[in-house]
Amino acid sequence: MRVGDVIASRRCGNPDDRASKAKALQEIARVLKTNGRLVICYAMSHEAINQVHQSIGGVVANDLLPNESQLRDLIEQAALIITHLEDGPEWYLGIAERQTNVSSTASKEL
Repeated sequence: MRVGDVIASRRCGNPDDRASKAKALQEIARVLKTNGRLVICYAMSHEAINQVHQSIGGVVANDLLPNESQLRDLIEQAALIITHLEDGPEWYLGIAERQTNVSSTASKEL
């Protein structure tokens, strides 16, 4: 494994701002090498994580994981290809891959 093959991130963008999340994903796509992977993995469903965040309150209350449709949109906007997406009762797993060069103009569209 080389730098740029896999990127893992705990948080992506401003929790209140969808455009910020999209911009962060575009930056991840930019630095991934061709065939590199983005892995988003949690040991709870997106719904369970969102409930925990909302119960904490403050800025964390707005740091919500997107549902499957929203995540697909965000990842496709970043010019990544989803290879696996699963929102099970005990986990949330998304894997996306960069298959071609991501142009710098894609990130300027936001």
